[in-house]
Parts: sequence; C-alpha cells; structure tokens
Amino acid sequence: MKLRLFALVLALLVAALLVTTYPAYTSPPPATPPPPRPDPAAAAAAPLPPETTYSFSPWDVSVNPPAPASESAPVMPSGATESRTGFLSALNGDALPGDTSRPRLLYTLTDARGMVTPLLIEGAAAAAYRGQWVTVEAAFGTPANGQFAFGVPVAQVVSVRPAATPGAESVTPGGGGGPTVRPWVTILCRYSDVPDTPKPASWFTGAISSVYPGVNHYWQQISYNQANINGSIVIGWYNLPRPKSYYTQTNGEIDWWKVRDDCSAAADPDVYFPDFYGVHFWMNAQIGCCAWGGYGWPLNLDGSGKIYGMTWIGPGGYDHQGIIAHEMGHGFDLPHSAASDGINSALWDVMSNAAADCRSVHPTYGCLGAGTITYQMNRAGWIPPARNYEVAVGTRVTLNLERLNQPTGANGYLMARVPVSGSTTRYYTVEARYRVGYDDLLPGDAVIIYSVDTARPTPAWLVDADGVPPWDEGAMWRVGETFFDPASNIKVQVVSANATGFTVTISNDAPYSVCEDVTEIPKSECEALDALYKAAGGSGWTNRAGWLQTITPCSWYGVTCYDGHVNSLGLNANNLRGTIAPQIGQLPRLGWLDLSYNDLTGGIPDTLGGLDELAVLILNDNDLDGSLPASLGSMDKLAWVGMWHNHLSGELPPELGNLPELTNLLLGVNRLSGPIPASFANLPKLGWLDLSYNQLSGETPAGLANVPTLTGINLRYNKLYFSDTALQNRLWLLDPLSLATQTTTPGTPYLVERWQDSIMLGWLLIDYTDHGGGYEVYTAGAPGGPFSYSGITSSKATGAFTIGGLKSATTYSFKIRAYTPPHDLQQNALYSDFTPVFAATTHDSSAAAPNLHRYASTPTLTWNPVTWADYYDVQVARDAAFKDSLQTFSISGLSLTLDPLDDGTYYWRVRAVGGGRTGGWSAAQIFVVDG
Repeated sequence: MKLRLFALVLALLVAALLVTTYPAYTSPPPATPPPPRPDPAAAAAAPLPPETTYSFSPWDVSVNPPAPASESAPVMPSGATESRTGFLSALNGDALPGDTSRPRLLYTLTDARGMVTPLLIEGAAAAAYRGQWVTVEAAFGTPANGQFAFGVPVAQVVSVRPAATPGAESVTPGGGGGPTVRPWVTILCRYSDVPDTPKPASWFTGAISSVYPGVNHYWQQISYNQANINGSIVIGWYNLPRPKSYYTQTNGEIDWWKVRDDCSAAADPDVYFPDFYGVHFWMNAQIGCCAWGGYGWPLNLDGSGKIYGMTWIGPGGYDHQGIIAHEMGHGFDLPHSAASDGINSALWDVMSNAAADCRSVHPTYGCLGAGTITYQMNRAGWIPPARNYEVAVGTRVTLNLERLNQPTGANGYLMARVPVSGSTTRYYTVEARYRVGYDDLLPGDAVIIYSVDTARPTPAWLVDADGVPPWDEGAMWRVGETFFDPASNIKVQVVSANATGFTVTISNDAPYSVCEDVTEIPKSECEALDALYKAAGGSGWTNRAGWLQTITPCSWYGVTCYDGHVNSLGLNANNLRGTIAPQIGQLPRLGWLDLSYNDLTGGIPDTLGGLDELAVLILNDNDLDGSLPASLGSMDKLAWVGMWHNHLSGELPPELGNLPELTNLLLGVNRLSGPIPASFANLPKLGWLDLSYNQLSGETPAGLANVPTLTGINLRYNKLYFSDTALQNRLWLLDPLSLATQTTTPGTPYLVERWQDSIMLGWLLIDYTDHGGGYEVYTAGAPGGPFSYSGITSSKATGAFTIGGLKSATTYSFKIRAYTPPHDLQQNALYSDFTPVFAATTHDSSAAAPNLHRYASTPTLTWNPVTWADYYDVQVARDAAFKDSLQTFSISGLSLTLDPLDDGTYYWRVRAVGGGRTGGWSAAQIFVVDG
C-alpha cells in the first residue's frame, strides 16, 4: 500500500577611478595592415529561378463541412442563467483507422470542487479561453442533445470572461514533473463482462518508452529534448466492477466520468497520482467511435485535487503509436490542425489525423505518427525565440529555413511567423519539412505553409494550392513557386533548397523595394544591403549616396562589387546608429567589411560566420555587446579581426583558434571573461594579439610562446597568470606590462597580530599596485562560511588589515581578494579569485601573549603572565619564520628591553617555561622601530 499524503495542493501553476601610471591605451599597430579593399567591377547577377505563383486567400475557403454542436454558435437559453468559475478544457475525440468521420470536440468547465460540466459554447470564445480559468454565464442543467447527447446535463453558455487564479480550496492544474518532465500513469482496465486481455502490460511499457518508436522517444525527438515523459509507468490489468454497458453513454460513446472514477479507484492502492502529469485510461474493448484525449480533467485522490491530462483509448487506438502520440498531444493541450478544408486529415501533423494515411507502419506498434508543425511546437514553447522569425507587417526578408525535424545545427530559422495586418488572431506559419526521423515517410521535401486563426477551434489549416488531398503537390511549396495572398498582400517565395533546408523570401504587405528591379547583383544581396540600411539608421548616415534610390547598388556609397556580387562594404565613421542586420550573411562573396567608428549597438550576428570569403572584419569603436559568435571560427579566409573598444562579453570561443589565415586578432577594451583558449597557440600566422582591458582570467596558454609569427601582444589589465617560463620571457620582450598589470590573487593570509577582540592579517602583495583599488577582507565564524565583508585596504600597496569587533578565544576564518576599479579604458571593476581560507584565534587571558608596540629605537616587549611559569623564553627575528633569529632570551619577569635596533619591522614571540614543562610559542608578533 502506497503512502498517502492527505494535503490539498493549493495554488495554480502559474564609474571610474583613473590613475595614469602607464601609457594611455591606443590601438596597437598591426603586424600587417588590413589588405586594401578590392576594386569594383560590375557584372550582371544570375537571375532567380522562374516563379510559379498561386494566388488565393485561405481565409475564404468555401468548403467547410458543418461543425459539430460544440463548435457551432449555441442557441441562446430562454431560462435563467448563473455565473460559475472553473477551468475551461477541450476534450477531443478522434476516429479510429478506417473511419473517415470528422473528429469530435467537447468543451468542459471544471470548477474548484472538481465538478466537470459539458459546455455548449461558441467556437471563437472557446478557442480564446481554452486552458484558462474563466467565469461563464450559462444556463446550467440544459438537457443534452445532438452529437453530445451523453446523458448528463450541459451548460449553455451566454458569455465568457477571464477569471483570477482560484484560492486555497481549488483544483490545481498539472501533476508532477514541471513544464518539461511530464510523467503519465497508464492504467489498464477490463470491463467485468469482457475478460479479454488484448496485450500484456509489457507491450504498453514499450509503447510509452524512450526507445524507438515509444512515445517518450517520439516527444523527445520532436521537442528537441525539451519535453519528455520520464518516470511514466504502466499498471494493470484491473477488473472494473461493472459491465461494458454501464460505461456507455446513451449516444453510444464511452462515459469518461464513470471510466475515470472506477478505473482510477481500482488503481489507487498502487499509484500516488500527484506524482504524475497525466493519466491514460486504456480499456480492453472499444466503446463508441473514438480515442479521446484532453487536458483539464480533475482527480481528487491522495489528498490532492489536481487537473490532469487524460486519454481514453481502446484496442483500435492504442494498437497505433501515432494515435497514442496524438491523444497525448491533446493531453499537453495541443489542438487539432486541419487540411485546407478545415478537416483534420493533413498528414503533416500528428495532431491532424494520425491514422488517416498510414505510411509508416511498425511491426509491433502499428501506424507511426509524423512530426508536428511549427504552430504546435511554438505553442508548446519548443522553438527557441531566436529561431522563430517574425516577419513584421510592412517588411520583406529572405531567410534560411532549417528542416523542422532533426535540424542539423544552430544555424537557420525553424519557423517564420507572418501576422496578417489588421488582425489580432490570424497569421501564417512557414516551415521546412524533410523526410528524416519521424517525418521519414512524408510525401516529399518541401516548404509547408499553414494559415492560423486562434479564434477557430481548429486554429491551424494547411495552405494547399489545389485543395484536398493534403498530401499532393499542391500542399508542397517547391523551389520557384510562390504563395500569394492578395487580400493580405503576403507573399512566400521559395528561392532555393539545400540538403537540410530552404531559402525563402517572405513579403508581408511590404512597400515596393528597389531590389525588385536590381539585376547587377542577386536580389538576396540587394535585400541584405536594404536590411543593413534600415537596421543601422540609414536615413541619418553622413553619406548615403545612392542607397535605396537607384537600382545599381554597386554604385551606392561604400559598396564595391566584383563578378556580379558585393565583395566590399566600407561604411566606417559614417554615423551608423542601430544594429547590424543578420541579413548581412546573404553576401556570400563579401571579402571586406568595415563598420568601425560608428554607434552600432546590439550583438554581432551569427550569420557572419557563413561569409566564407570574408578576409577583413573591422567593427571597432562601436557599442556592440553580447558574445563573440563561435561561427566566426569557420571562416577559413579571415585574416584581420578588429573589434576593440566595444562592450563584448562572455568567453572567447575556442573555435577562433581554427582560423588558418588569421594575422591580427584585436579585441581589447571589451568585457570579455574566462580563459584565453589554448587553441590560440595553434594559429599559424598570428602576428598581433590584443586582449587588453578585459576581464580575462586563468592561466595564459604556454603555447603562445611558440607562435613564430607573433610580433605584438597586449594582455594588460586582466586577471591572467603566466606560469610558463618561456612565455614569461617572450612577454618580457614583447610587452612586459602584460606581466605587471594583472589583478591576480594575493598571497595566502598569515597572522600578524592578535588580541582578545581583533586580529591583524598580512599577505604578499600582487605585482600590480597602481590604478587604485585594494584588498577586500571577508570574515566567517566557520571555515565554510558564510563570509561577510569586513573592509578593504587603502590601496593594493598595503598588505595588512585589522579585523575588529571579534569575540575572545574564538577561531575565525578569513579570505582575501584583490580589487581594481574601472580606470582609463577599463570598463568594469576587476576582482581576483579569493585566497585560500586562513583561520586564526583571538587571545584569552590564560595564554602568554605579547602587546603590540611601536618604538623610536629601544623596544620594550611585554606579555601577560602564565600561573605555572618560572620564566619565559623570548625570541626576536627579522622574518616571520624566525629563520633569521637575532637572539633568544630567558626572562623571569614580564618584560624585556632590547638594545637599540635599526629601523624596520621585527617579529617576536614568547613561551612559558616552568614546573618541568615548556609551553608552546605564541603566534609571531610584530613591532616596528621607526626612530
């Protein structure tokens, strides 16, 4: 018997210090200057492939079969209405293989007590509020009729409005597992009059497993490993207490309530339901038309009222992996999608009709589901925002769409979303589908377009040039074809294809662009220049001659071309303000890019890494931020990189060490952190390396000492270490200040003096003591902390600090770090790593301990008495280790006056001797002679 937790789950998931000791920073003179920009030479660009254009508006499709009762506008009730608050859910019924009937859709309201009421509700309102807490105004107790005459009263809804998250006594949505791990419990149940056991429990365990083609494997692959059902279990078979007829509604459909109640009750001793996100009720015989699935059904078991994803499936459904995945998708609150006629038979989406056209059949688990579409994946949060391109109204863009299933890398978009002007609910999605993974038996490799209206109960409809069937050429948009919606002035043009994706040009009600008529370079390159102009505030440029005014972009200011392509772009010191458009990656022959001395902000586009011909990249003296794209390491011709004086952050990509032609890497005056990659020592032609004024830390790669071409290096003002002797020698020749200007960790603390209420610590200074700062001291009452800030020294040239306010005879732990404030071109404060923790104990009155004094020439040392002492040994030295001891004295009293000493710092200690025993030496103490 499992442990029950009788606790109701309560809530719905719901700036600068300047010291000029060293020369001011200037950009280092490169070992080799940037190569000259190539001379312009014009040539006609190759034309785009001929277009086949299909012009229609999917919002006007006339083939629209009658909707089921719950999707139609209900008849307004004539009787009294009342308001109730609950969770609005959708329950979906899907025909089994061989049955071509339209799917069923039922909306329900689950109130705070866990009561589920079917709703007759207008489709747009239901679509807008599904999966939310709402308040409905409805006539409750209306007799059921029509398609959903299920033998229980329904609520005929007049109006819907959002409601606040309910309070402590409410049903809570979800189950165990959180937003990505969503375990299900599969309960196998037999009707009392049907003894058959269609399959053993082990078969069902395989069906939901993470081994192909189990649905856990399926959802992990489809979601890019962002969702799984790890922790799912199968239990049963259980015998229900009543015959099959008891669990059949008057309309012949399965009675979800009765099956839920009796099946979960039978399994209750063996499962703790709050651990799970969803519940499968899988029966040994089929009742009615369909397999059913949805999210928002409650169970009040194990002391916890929760809303779960649920499915009800019989043998005709769970025989097929695709149907299991489909109904589980409904359990994740994913709706149906449809073909162009509004019927869900488009095999591009497992959430359409998983068994409508069974092309992929597994010998054990039947029809396998294809992948899902970008509408569903974006709804579930599985498409990274950076790979979902929003084609804003009034814009035109050319994109690389990577295949949706098993994309090959981080480059390219997975989805384009094209909102319809003037609508808050309508948009298009554009995606690339290839026959790989669970998409292996799709009709073809193509661009697929869906029209989405979130006010429809079935939001996403396939865009098909020739209507049904949804698996012919009309649904697949190929190279040279263009979809055009004249009502919205939206155009999707398939430009080209490669092994893993498509290039598409999408125009969303965009005004005319000169690129429409450009012939001297490819249209995509003109559009890249257009995007750069707009993103970088072209209207305010100092010189913008020709830009977007003529159809000869090779004559525009700063642009040069060769052999029909843009090969140089020089816009330095031209008042560029804004960002670098990612479309700059559409200039495949670009060899020179200079955007320096402007006011550009934002990140460096990852698409630069695709410019295989780029040799010179100059972006210095802007306000660029973000990290350096690792993709830059794939540019085999890149020789000159200048990005100093920006705000770049993050670590240096090791991939930069793969550049065979790189001569100059100038990244000073940024906010880069982390170590210098060891791969930099592999750069065969590196001549100048400037990483100064950053926050780099760790050991500097010793291999840099062996780069034969290296003639200039600047690593100043970081937190770097140089342990390798050969590297130290090389730096002494090239730039000794790189060795002397690092904010490194000070020496391990040692005890200078202690008293009953305070302790003085000392440490070895770091080499770099200029430009302000100091050493921060942190104190803890235990070795593991917590540590609190105790103070900072007046400068980095001060190597001692007294911590006061301590308790007597108490051991404290200390750690120290060096601090340098922002200065000159240093953008951020530098903090070294902490020293190892050092422990020291304050004095009490029972131990001999000296008193600290400062003397003009003749010191007198005193100490406190020890009751059993006959005399005291006193030792004086010039070093804390007492290796250079001046003398040891044996004194019967409590003081010692020394002969005159030279000025300086001295160390001394005392111990008690008597009664046949010798006490331990006191901690080394300091006195100062400064006469």
